[in-house]
Amino acid sequence: MEQKIREYMLRLHMAPSGVRIVAGVSGGADSVCLLLVLHSLSRQMGFELEAVHVEHGIRGQESIRDAEFTEALCAEIAVPCTRYEVNVPEYAKKQHLGFEEAARKLRYDAFFRRAEEIRQTTGKQAVIALAHHREDNAETVLFRLLRGSGLRGLCGIRPVLRYRDYVVIRPLLETGRGEIESYLSKRGKTYCRDSTNEDEAYSRNRLRRRILPEMCRINPKAVLHIAQSIRQFDQVYDFLEQEVEKAKRTAVKKEKDAFLLSVGELKKYHPAIQAELVCNVLFEAAGQSRDITETHIEEILALLDKQSGKRVLLPYGWTVRLEQGILRLKMQEEAEAKKTPSVEIPETLLKQCRDDGQERSVLLGTRGERLRFFVRKNQGQNENFAKKKYTKFVDYDKIKSGFVVRTRRQGDYFILDAQGRRKKLNRYMIDEKIPAGIREEQLLLADGSKIIWMIGGRISEDYKVTKETAFILEVRYEGGDSDGVSKEA
Repeated sequence: MEQKIREYMLRLHMAPSGVRIVAGVSGGADSVCLLLVLHSLSRQMGFELEAVHVEHGIRGQESIRDAEFTEALCAEIAVPCTRYEVNVPEYAKKQHLGFEEAARKLRYDAFFRRAEEIRQTTGKQAVIALAHHREDNAETVLFRLLRGSGLRGLCGIRPVLRYRDYVVIRPLLETGRGEIESYLSKRGKTYCRDSTNEDEAYSRNRLRRRILPEMCRINPKAVLHIAQSIRQFDQVYDFLEQEVEKAKRTAVKKEKDAFLLSVGELKKYHPAIQAELVCNVLFEAAGQSRDITETHIEEILALLDKQSGKRVLLPYGWTVRLEQGILRLKMQEEAEAKKTPSVEIPETLLKQCRDDGQERSVLLGTRGERLRFFVRKNQGQNENFAKKKYTKFVDYDKIKSGFVVRTRRQGDYFILDAQGRRKKLNRYMIDEKIPAGIREEQLLLADGSKIIWMIGGRISEDYKVTKETAFILEVRYEGGDSDGVSKEA
């Protein structure tokens, strides 16, 4: 198995001679195998090796045991080990993240911190090695498929990935879990077991413990076949990226403060190339991909058949405007930037929240305004729904096709009472003596023309939680001026 992994690393140029590999070691079977294999290969392949262990502060004594086990193993084989201690629960609460996402971010931050320390103190290139294996890759693709991923997501975990200024490698990616356990058994090595991997409250654990085993009962080679499909998707995506780069040469022009996309040139290409090209340019302009969704891409492509003057407002303060056969992507002017774009929360995203119980957030404007939301089961009529101006609880099951955060439109209305009486939003605002200037900027959660919530004000009667409510959607707006939410939030 060591030679198989060596050939895989050589084929993908994972470890040039003289590089220092920083292996992420949790103490579990996969990372222990990674550490031992890299230790055996380090001399013949000419790279240095050290380990990093991140103690997450989640599992109490069990977590400390894992850290001590990892340090002892590294000392046994004379591999330097750096231990970082982080507080995932505190960080998750502060950043409004789920535990899994918070732990992953802090873990990667530790790896990058050590890689930077190596570069600063020795001048050597540090490559980060992680222990993802074949089953992890299959699980990731299934998870992304369930969440509605595009082709990029179906390419699975990349064996070599440049992230920020660092290179991340996965030497075990074509190695199966059974091979890993057999290798450790033959070498007489023990490893730690993470009790959270047994908790099926996490979607990934349900995939790992229920779905993948069932697939393997249907076909014992299911994971292998998924791996083969991943390689094919990867090849197709590589080809698509090459074609996108060719298209960019004729379809995209970069100015000092803007990107110009030729409508005529874009229309020459297949829709798949159009979508990927627009996505590519958006990521380059924004410098990040978070909060840029499939909906934004679709709205931009819809401009190809619209009249000049139409525009799409985007996260991070960017806007795309159609101007005489050109899509101009640039930062909004200050006055324009104060306006909030129409942001869609699709039904698929709400279903993901219901299934995994994780909080989501979307950026609404350029001043950091956000909407945070998650879905949970109704605990019963005794639940205490605090009357907060910027946090509301609505009946998830009443929202059939997602909702949109936007300002008012003609025809908007509220349902006032259990009898279904309506009131036009405009009339409601006048009756409530809301100033005309504020009416234009008032943010709304809307389901078509029906208003779910006038943010900072009332919710529609037919979306209120009742004893029949199965799931509750909790929505919190950040960016108001009360309820502990500052204007700068």
